[in-house]
Amino acid sequence: MLKDYKVVGYSGKGVFASVIKAEKDNVVYAVKILRLTLDAMRISGERERQALTLLNHVDPNQSKSIVRLVESFDFNNHLCLVFEALEMNLRETLQKFGKGIGLSIEGVCLYAKQLFTALELIHKLNYIHADLKPDNIMVSKDTKTIKICDFGSAILLSETEMMKTEHLVSPFYRPPEVILGIYPLSGAVDVWSAAATLFELYVGKFMLPATSN
Repeated sequence: MLKDYKVVGYSGKGVFASVIKAEKDNVVYAVKILRLTLDAMRISGERERQALTLLNHVDPNQSKSIVRLVESFDFNNHLCLVFEALEMNLRETLQKFGKGIGLSIEGVCLYAKQLFTALELIHKLNYIHADLKPDNIMVSKDTKTIKICDFGSAILLSETEMMKTEHLVSPFYRPPEVILGIYPLSGAVDVWSAAATLFELYVGKFMLPATSN
């Protein structure tokens, strides 16, 4: 329960959720509190919980660069997901260390290896992350380790036809097959988004900025 945690900070606010830093037994965690004003929010939260429970189960040694879901519970009808706390996301890292010029090729290669290790596991379990971007990749305090987070949009390969939409994946990272409506989808969706992310990290700007499909 949230009452077991002591709130020690505020990490951010998105369209669907807020993230706070909370302490329990002298350990700080990131707690994602979903706004359950719509049924879609509950579905997204449950989807994230289900995907991460499976991914964490098959990666007990935490070697596949997937964020750890510590526990989950309901508080005042809001779904709360408790994660390991990491320092910042890749967009913040880029702004801090490579704004306008990008990161070093060594750093980009280090992150790329971990990113594709994570995607290999995600795709092996027949999932697509479907919202890969710098904002959804967390970075450790020493900046050497990354972990993919935010699985609220994750879908099984068997579900892609049923969930057909031209707005899957954030605009600057959206692959051609989504824009053109070529379904069913595959893990290539995430590979495209990963490529756009790595380009951005190295060059310091968006690969394909756009205001519409």
